[in-house]
Amino acid sequence: MALFPKRYIIVLSTGIICIGLLLCSCNNTTTVTNTSTADTAVRNTTATTASPAPDTAGLQQRVTELYQWHEKTWDILSDFPPKQTHPSDSLYSGIDWEIHEKNVALLHSSGLFTRGFFDTYQAEAEQMDKEMSSGAVDYYVGEIGPYFDASPWCNCQDFPSGSMQLHITLENTQPENGEWSFSWKWESLEYHMKAKKENGVWKFSYLEGFRANPPHS
Repeated sequence: MALFPKRYIIVLSTGIICIGLLLCSCNNTTTVTNTSTADTAVRNTTATTASPAPDTAGLQQRVTELYQWHEKTWDILSDFPPKQTHPSDSLYSGIDWEIHEKNVALLHSSGLFTRGFFDTYQAEAEQMDKEMSSGAVDYYVGEIGPYFDASPWCNCQDFPSGSMQLHITLENTQPENGEWSFSWKWESLEYHMKAKKENGVWKFSYLEGFRANPPHS
């Protein structure tokens, strides 16, 4: 004689199967929940991860160093020096490339500028030379040139002393190709610049007063 009737065996087996399915379902739910939580954590981490803020104190110090250098070294020089073909000429005929190249070498020796700045500086000189030599622009000897109404280093007449504390304002929260855009302010002046770090040192890649296409192009 059987220990349990057949109908009890069937009921018991069915109950065991149901319990097993219920446990599997709970495990799957837990796994899905854990996976979802992990995915959310990854998404949150990705959303809040941003490029580190620039060294604004170091950048401000570097801008101050730029104007100290300009005041001491560059102030007696002329950007884009013009030349006369003959001493009696009343108009300049182009850029004096010999002086210009010495100026560029001095700019290089400062360690303050990136290659991009020099590319723009050279392009501007070449554009001016082309316009003066072709007669497209008249630059009279002894008069203020037609290209700049003020110093391109600050777009101002009264140049800020290198000892001035210039207020730095960042204009973008993320760098573009490692380049930070910012403005400095001093009294009523505001001047736009860009800089990037090369080997841990700030260098200037753009100054508002210098542009590859002068207004007379």
